[in-house]
Amino acid sequence: STQSTGNQTETEITNSIDFVVEQLETVSTEDLTSRLTLNCTIGTVVATSLSLDPSKITIIDCIDDMVLPDRVKDEVCKLFPNGRQALLKTGGNFPYLSRPDEFNLHIEVHLRNCQYEIVNRNDIVTTAGETREIF
Repeated sequence: STQSTGNQTETEITNSIDFVVEQLETVSTEDLTSRLTLNCTIGTVVATSLSLDPSKITIIDCIDDMVLPDRVKDEVCKLFPNGRQALLKTGGNFPYLSRPDEFNLHIEVHLRNCQYEIVNRNDIVTTAGETREIF
């Protein structure tokens, strides 16, 4: 039923938040301070300073992510107007934890679009046939 699916999604999102909180408890105060300082530093990213082919950029976002303001999401999309955008209906702040199957599907599509083929969980193969370890 729709009700149980909604509850399952909420449980998965809650579990992902709990996991991240548990992981934060293992980070040293010094490391956490430096990460938060970097995260809260006001600055701009100049897209031209990145040497990336814009067609090989995929932005994965969740409709229900409330941590990032819409203006920030809009600015990222403006920086990469030729990038692909993949939207998940749900996933909260950590969609790679709460919706791993959907998130991984978007990663696999992205890799295929960049001429890579996944042969197993640890390797990808380029169209030239060379195997690269990814984990």
